[in-house]
Amino acid sequence: PDKIPEGYKFSAEVCRLFGFFPSPADNHVADYIWCVEKEIFNDFSLAPYPVEQWFGGRGVDEWEKIAVGITDAEAAKNYIKQRRVGWKNLQIARLMMSGTQKYFPALNMLNNGAIPNLDDDIVVEVPAIIGPDGFKASSVGPLPEAIAPFCALHGKINNIAAEAAATGSKELALEALLLDPFIHNLKRAKALLDDILAYSKKYDTRF
Repeated sequence: PDKIPEGYKFSAEVCRLFGFFPSPADNHVADYIWCVEKEIFNDFSLAPYPVEQWFGGRGVDEWEKIAVGITDAEAAKNYIKQRRVGWKNLQIARLMMSGTQKYFPALNMLNNGAIPNLDDDIVVEVPAIIGPDGFKASSVGPLPEAIAPFCALHGKINNIAAEAAATGSKELALEALLLDPFIHNLKRAKALLDDILAYSKKYDTRF
C-alpha cells in the first residue's frame, strides 16, 4: 500500500475487491460508486475535481472571446493546430487533420460492440484508432459480471439525461435523477432538478 501513489489508493481498493484496476484516477472512479460514504472519502483523501479546472480552466466569458475569433473553417484549423496541454479535444482534432491513423488510449464514443455485454447505444471510454475518416473503437471484450452493471446503469442514466436536454423534457430529467443511486428520495430529486434548471437559465437551453 505504501507504494501506491496518491490519487490511486481508492482505485487499488477497487482492484482488491473486484479484481480489476480502473483506468481513471480516484476522484473519477468514486463519482460512480455509491458505496463511498464519508469515512471512505476521508480515508482515501478523495476530493472533487476542482471547478476552476473544468473546461480547460476557462470560464464562459473566456471561451466566448475565443469563439469570436473563429469565423470560418480556416480559423478553426489554425486554432486546432496550436499546441496546448490539458483537454484532449484539440489533440484528437489534430490527429483527425493529420491524414494518418494513430492509436489513442481512451476515447469517449458509442459502444457499438466494443464491450459486448453493454448496450450499443451508450457512450463508453475505450482505446481507439483516430484518423482522417474518424474513429474506430478497439474491441475491449466483455466487462466482468460485477462491474458491467455499474457501467450499464450510468450509461442508461446519461442517455435519458441527454434526451431530456435535447428535448427540454423536465419529466425525463427527473427520471434520470431518480435512477441515480445517489438520489435517495423524490423530494430531493425534485429540489435538485429545480436548482439545476435555475442555474442553467443563463445558458441557451431548451428547458
